[in-house]
Amino acid sequence: ENLVDAFSMMDSDLRSFYKKELNPDTLSAIKASQVKTRTSIIEKSYKINGRLIDTTILYKRELIAFDDTPIKELFIRSEMVLEAQLERTEEKPYQLLVTNYKEYKLDQRKKSED
Repeated sequence: ENLVDAFSMMDSDLRSFYKKELNPDTLSAIKASQVKTRTSIIEKSYKINGRLIDTTILYKRELIAFDDTPIKELFIRSEMVLEAQLERTEEKPYQLLVTNYKEYKLDQRKKSED
């Protein structure tokens, strides 16, 4: 996933929050865990209210060891509020701004439980 694209779609408060989360300690811990992910969208819906778009996305995130051994599946519902911008700019190339984002973990299974 491309962080630059993701950050360009966030309002300044949300962008600041996630930049704090991606500190050197967090990145080192991610590298040390030797785990990668694969994300598959299961279902998506949205409701438009003027320039605001309320979205709900249900997706599966598979945790996989660097040697491709499956570890765990996470099922997550994300809720996002997007604000359509009046025009496309260099700062907002997608003409959308994420103003709110929340994730809810629904069901978690280790691959050995299947």
